[in-house]
This record gives sequence, structure tokens and C-alpha cells, in this order.
Amino acid sequence: LFVLLKDPNTTKPRKLKILSLLPDMQAHGALPYLQDLIQDPELAEPAIVALASTGSDAIPLLTEVFQTYPESNIRAAAAKGLGEIGAHTGDPAITPPILNYLIENLTQINTSEDIDFPVLTEVVWSLGKLRDERSITPIEELEEKIWLIFDTSKQMATLRDATNWTHKMVDMDGQIQ
Repeated sequence: LFVLLKDPNTTKPRKLKILSLLPDMQAHGALPYLQDLIQDPELAEPAIVALASTGSDAIPLLTEVFQTYPESNIRAAAAKGLGEIGAHTGDPAITPPILNYLIENLTQINTSEDIDFPVLTEVVWSLGKLRDERSITPIEELEEKIWLIFDTSKQMATLRDATNWTHKMVDMDGQIQ
């Protein structure tokens, strides 16, 4: 499969199919192949999803993509991938970039137009999976802000659900200890 991913003659639909299979195969050796595919706009998002299946080795690359790529869907996929890896490995290296994104954006959120919904929603879901108590205060602040914004859109409803769930997950850890 890796040879087919690298082959320039392999069609995009076939590459997309291979990328969709990699997470189920937990292809830890796929990292070098997937790294190149992130540069292709049509394959970047599925390549990032597949990267999450490679485990902790993908954290530096996913963090770089999350912090530097301008496309919202790519950054959201990277945040989701980091959350998945964090949920499976408990690696603490994942929390700082995700948490910093939330903290930096909290000061700018006054209306719905100030929110990059795909990225912020995935960041919030990821923080819930990471369950780091440093995220309690920022999540509480976000929860308060988004409930004060009048917005009945599906995107806002999803962000509110993610924030509520994350608040429960992170706060639950504090009560158990």
C-alpha cells in the first residue's frame, strides 16, 4: 500500500481509498509516506486522519500542521488527530499547543464571526480526550462566552455540546482524585 501511495501513477481515488484503510490497519510505518501527502490539497485531510493511527511519532508533524496551516479543515483534522493520539497514549506533549490555541482565541471571541468553528470544536473535543486539569478554567470561560452569544446554528450547537462534554470530562477527573 505504501508503494502505491508513493507512485505518481496511482490515481487520487485509489490513494483516498488507501488512506481510508490505514487507520484501521494501525500502520505505524506510514509516517514518511503520509508526510509527503499532506502537501497535496486533495489528500491532506485524509492523510492527517491516517497520521493519527501512527501513534506518538506523528505528534510533532500534527502539531506543526495544526500551528502553521492556514486552511481551517486541515487544522481541524490535525487537532482531531492530536486528540485521538492523546486519548490512546496519554502523551502530555499534545496538550500545550491545543490548550494555547484555546487560550489565545478566548480573548477574541465576542460574536459567532470571531470563531473558527471547525478548528475550535476539534480543539475542545481533543481537550476533553486529553483530560488535563489545566484546561478547566479556559473551558469554563469558553462555555460562558458561547452561551452568551445568540446563535442557533448547527456549528454553534456542536461547539456547545463539545464544550459541555469536555467540561464534564475534565472536571470529573478532579472529583475522582
